[in-house]
Amino acid sequence: MSALDTAAAEARLLEIQQHIGSLGAAPSAGQALDGWMEAAALSLVLGRLDLARAALGDARRALESAGRPVDEARVLLQWARVENKAGDADLAERMLSAAAGLAEQGGDHGVQARALGELAGRRVARGDHEGAASLYQTASVLCDEVGNPADLLQHVMGAATALQLSGAAGRAFDLLSAALDHIRPDAGDGVPWRPVLYARAMAVSLGREAGVPGADNEALEGILSDAEELGERAVAGWIRFEASKWAAQAGRRNEAVKLAEAARSDALAARDSALYLQSALLSAHFFEVDGHDAGVLKMLHTARGTLGDLLGDEGQRPVLEVIRATHERWGDDRYEAARTMLAGMD
Repeated sequence: MSALDTAAAEARLLEIQQHIGSLGAAPSAGQALDGWMEAAALSLVLGRLDLARAALGDARRALESAGRPVDEARVLLQWARVENKAGDADLAERMLSAAAGLAEQGGDHGVQARALGELAGRRVARGDHEGAASLYQTASVLCDEVGNPADLLQHVMGAATALQLSGAAGRAFDLLSAALDHIRPDAGDGVPWRPVLYARAMAVSLGREAGVPGADNEALEGILSDAEELGERAVAGWIRFEASKWAAQAGRRNEAVKLAEAARSDALAARDSALYLQSALLSAHFFEVDGHDAGVLKMLHTARGTLGDLLGDEGQRPVLEVIRATHERWGDDRYEAARTMLAGMD
C-alpha cells in the first residue's frame, strides 16, 4: 500500500474502534459485528495481527452468546487468514475445520463449502494431496446442493490438481470431465467462460498425462479457438504456454519457441503478470538449451522491465532472483561473457 492508503486505513480503523468503544463494555453482535469484521480486515492489511485477533475474538464471543453459528464460522474463516499470515498453519487449519463444523450446524452449505475449500488448500500446502482432494470433492457436492455451479467447478479443479499431484492424473481427468459435463448448461451464464475454458484446457492436459485417447493438440486447438473468440487472452496464453512445453518435450523446438513467444504476447495483452513471468522463463530456458547465453539475459532483463511496468518494483523481484541464481549457476566468467555479448547485440 502507498503511504496515503496506509494513512487512510489507519484513520478508518481508529474511527471504527472509537465507534465500538462508544457502544459500551460488551456490545452485542447486532450492534458491532460489521465494525469488528472491518476492523479485523483493516488490521490484517496493516499487519496489526494483534488488533485483528482482538476484534475477531470480541466478535466470536458475541456470536456465541447470540447463538449464530454461521456468522461465527465466517469469523473463524477470517481468523484463519490472520493465523496463516502469522505463520501458525496448524492453528489456521483447526479454525477452518471448526468453521466448517459451525456452518454445517447452522445449515449453511455455502459457507461450509468455502471453509472446506480453504482447508483443502492448506492440506495441499503440506503435501496431503489425497486428503485435500477428498475435502475439495465434499465442497463441490455442497456447492451442487445449493445450486452454485461456479464454485462447484472451482472446487473440482482443486480436487483434480490435488489428485494430479498425488500421481493420479487419470482419476483427476475423470473427475474434471464429469464436472464439465455437469455444469455445461450453465457455461457462460451461471459459470463465467474463463473458468470453463481453463477447466477444459486442464482436462486436456490431464488426459495427455494419463494417456487418454483424444487428449491431443486438436482438442487443445478447439479450446484455443473458443478462448480467442470470447476475447479471453489470458486463457489463450495459458493454453499456448502449456502447448509450448508439450512441443518441446516432443522435440518440436521451433514450434515451442513460437508458442512461448505468443503466450507472452497474450499475457501482456491480458496484463497477466504470472503468465508473463512463466512464459518469459520458458523462453529463457529455450535460449539456454540452445547455448545462447546472451539471449537468456536479454529475455530476463526484458521480463524485468515489463513486470516492473505492470506491477512496479515488487513485480521485478522474482526476475531479479532468477538473474542472481543464473549468475551463481553459471559463474562469473560465463555470466560476464554473456553480458558482453548482450552489450554487443544492443
